[in-house]
Amino acid sequence: MGGVAIAVALGAAGLVTSRDQLRKAKSDVVALTNRLDRLKPASGHEHSDVRQFMIRQELQRVGPVVVLGDSITEAAPLPKTICGHAIVNAGIGGADANFAAKTISALLNGTSPALIVLALGTNDAHPEGDNGFADRYDALLKEASALSPRLAVVTVPSIASDGPLTRAAGFDSSIVPDLNIKIERAAGKYGAAVIDVRDAIDQAGLPAATIDGVHLSSRAYDVWLTSVAGGIRKAMACEAITGAALSTAR
Repeated sequence: MGGVAIAVALGAAGLVTSRDQLRKAKSDVVALTNRLDRLKPASGHEHSDVRQFMIRQELQRVGPVVVLGDSITEAAPLPKTICGHAIVNAGIGGADANFAAKTISALLNGTSPALIVLALGTNDAHPEGDNGFADRYDALLKEASALSPRLAVVTVPSIASDGPLTRAAGFDSSIVPDLNIKIERAAGKYGAAVIDVRDAIDQAGLPAATIDGVHLSSRAYDVWLTSVAGGIRKAMACEAITGAALSTAR
């Protein structure tokens, strides 16, 4: 609906009682429409653009730990702080290694993350995504290494081969181990810590680790969150400090 139509509708409903008010209502609607249009991405993926806008607001904090990932990260109830650093959930549904490599510099421009955690790869778990994944992930780590002195990577959780989303979206569960090998190799090249959530979730022996073959169940999220939080503390070298403080207190 255009700005004029909305303004006329407001007048008909009795919400606009004068010509000046009608003119102002039309102006307000046009301004709001222009603001919303600026949030729309050229690709048409509105969710991605809005998420990036929200993430940039969170990045105004000083020295944050940024967890950049896909929908698994976006839905994760990450803690507000770890080791005294604000945690920024930079999960964007649908993100893969290529998307992250192309957007990370612009997304984190002007900020100084104390640590960047990369939790990506699930959306690359299909035949086309696996092809060239090593190069795309290397490019992502190269960009990230220029933005923060500390890096950590999160392995791709297992995908259930018989899940409804697995079938509908064309995910291939057999590709996950190969993706994780490439992630760990790239991590070694750039000195990034490895947070192995796949192994932790698989060893937990949960009756159902996903809700649709891809996205984690609540119990699997508990394991994922524990692993990621512990990995962040280790990467920030604050585990030893915390332990020493507790020993002193005793």
